[in-house]
Amino acid sequence: MSEEYKNEYEKLWEEWLPRLKEYSNNRIELLKLTLVEAIAKMTAAATANLLLFLSFFAFFVFISLGLALYIGHVLGSYYLGFILIAGFYLLLFLVILVFRKSMIEKPIINQTIKKILEDEHEN
Repeated sequence: MSEEYKNEYEKLWEEWLPRLKEYSNNRIELLKLTLVEAIAKMTAAATANLLLFLSFFAFFVFISLGLALYIGHVLGSYYLGFILIAGFYLLLFLVILVFRKSMIEKPIINQTIKKILEDEHEN
């Protein structure tokens, strides 16, 4: 009786082994494709955000220079215009420094978690 079970076990093993290998290979391939898709999405988003940042940064620099020159012209001294703009940015820096956790970090963390969970539910 024991020999009969052993032969059936070997038959089942021989029958299921190729299926298990195929299943494992398919799961690995699916994991690779999912990883490639995630990397592609992150790369595309990072590239788009970098371009947005660079264009906004250029705008920001030129508008700051123009505003400093204008204020300097109005006050009759260009250095005062640049000092006022620098003071504004120092004040802005201090406000961001004080409120960075509640105004910047928490919303970014929440949006990131929300986006990751949305992507998982779509799949």
